[in-house]
Amino acid sequence: MTIATLGDVRSTTSGHPLQDQESTEHAEPRTSRERAKSTVFAVAGIAGMLSILWLIASLVFGFSVIIFKTGSMAPTMPTGSAAITRWIPATQIKVGDVITVPVPGKDLPVTHRVVSVADFPAVPGDRSVVLKGDDNLTPDLLPYTVGRVKLVIFSLPAAGTVIALAQTAPFIGLLTLVVAALMLWAFWPAGTAPSTTAASTTVRASTLKPTHSRRNEHDPVR
Repeated sequence: MTIATLGDVRSTTSGHPLQDQESTEHAEPRTSRERAKSTVFAVAGIAGMLSILWLIASLVFGFSVIIFKTGSMAPTMPTGSAAITRWIPATQIKVGDVITVPVPGKDLPVTHRVVSVADFPAVPGDRSVVLKGDDNLTPDLLPYTVGRVKLVIFSLPAAGTVIALAQTAPFIGLLTLVVAALMLWAFWPAGTAPSTTAASTTVRASTLKPTHSRRNEHDPVR
């Protein structure tokens, strides 16, 4: 008489008890380390893609970022705001546009709103524009003669403060350390315990091994 054990039942199901056990183990969900590693790679990929897109936009469309260091355009664009600009020819300037123009005799340009536009006969295509800050009571003292200007197409309050902070040496150094630590952690091989793994595999093999009992000599032969 043959007694079917747990191993026989599993063997009749698949023929490979250990293979079934290993398949169950491989089907377990990913560990938190693997999920974190995937997140790090995804964030790095998105950041790289955005950087490439911004570089292309800057080269093709002339996009750039300016930071407002004074409050002359408040409350629309207060101190610490950042704006995205693009180059346009002077012929496209309209009243109400916010533009950035160079100031004669000064290193920094000015970004104000256009209050009037006039032709400049001496140079075809140039324009003479009068600007005024939204928070100023009077327009700028003199008109500006320009051939092309930077047009503000989007602004975000407080973004300029963040950008200025990100350009400081302490922030760049801290960011470098954080990125290096994350990459080291992501690529560092996970620790294993070979002796424990081998022992557990041996126990599973001995437990699931099919066994057959001897036929009792006094049992009738069927």
